[in-house]
Amino acid sequence: MGKLKTKSAIKKRFKIKKNGTVVARCIGKRHNLRKKSTKLKKFKSGFHVIPHCDTNLIKRCARYGIK
Repeated sequence: MGKLKTKSAIKKRFKIKKNGTVVARCIGKRHNLRKKSTKLKKFKSGFHVIPHCDTNLIKRCARYGIK
């Protein structure tokens, strides 16, 4: 049986850490930033941990892991 392909959308959006946690960039920081407070914009920068309930689906789509 051949290798299974990793979903391209998963590659672009998520990272899987060595301990198995999945992280992604926060949503809501692309446009209309004038309306949003400085505190909110600062909170949405960087990566945030994905909840455990969604982690299994992401790992299934990212067959061989994502760096």
